[in-house]
Amino acid sequence: MPETTDPAARRAARPADLAHHVRTALGRSRQATVRKDIGETDRRVILWSIHELNLAFQRVRGLVTATPVRRTTSDGRTCAVLEMCLTAYVPGVGAVQAVTDWDPADEPDGFALMAVRCAQGPEVAAARVRELHRQAAADYASSARQRAGVGL
Repeated sequence: MPETTDPAARRAARPADLAHHVRTALGRSRQATVRKDIGETDRRVILWSIHELNLAFQRVRGLVTATPVRRTTSDGRTCAVLEMCLTAYVPGVGAVQAVTDWDPADEPDGFALMAVRCAQGPEVAAARVRELHRQAAADYASSARQRAGVGL
């Protein structure tokens, strides 16, 4: 594509270039389209899992925060999750965000991920404590069944 000297043409091309540059930095170069219908912008990318956020974190580092939110599912149910937000500096662009929802009860393996271990905020610590309590209760129940001879 030939370079243009027309400032209006350069401004019109810039958002697509910016979105592509941000997505490439976050490891999402195949997702070139900005999905405004789900809240994306040129500098804000919605990811589908905590594992994708972790991969982006490993590429660009930055600050990961956790915010408790309530979401409505497609079938109308409401659930509480943590909105995990990676804010990073991308050279030539500035601050960008990668965001995903994470339910620690459904994905406890997320606690092992670097992005979650580095996350800021008491919400992650509280979720980890809840997960440890759940694991301890399950272990206790399993031990009690073994002692009683149930499930052997």
